[in-house]
Amino acid sequence: MNVNIVYNCRTIAVCVLDGYVRSLANKTAAVHETIVSRKLDILALTEVWHQSSGDVCLRDAAPDDFAVLDVVREWQPGYGGVAVLYHAAI
Repeated sequence: MNVNIVYNCRTIAVCVLDGYVRSLANKTAAVHETIVSRKLDILALTEVWHQSSGDVCLRDAAPDDFAVLDVVREWQPGYGGVAVLYHAAI
């Protein structure tokens, strides 16, 4: 789902990939390309399946000018989990 939001006279492009990811580790290039090709400012992901906030897959999926917020499923790391990749200027 793509949404465009106008905030302070700037349009912000938002996309949510709910349940699509199912392990970001093997989809980092596709997620990165989605952000770049759709000119997204924010991308929210579910089912990231990462072990920790330091997982390299989170950094690899985000373009250089993006930051990442994430939550690991505490009782079962490596499954579930969410991440929001967003343009650092927001």
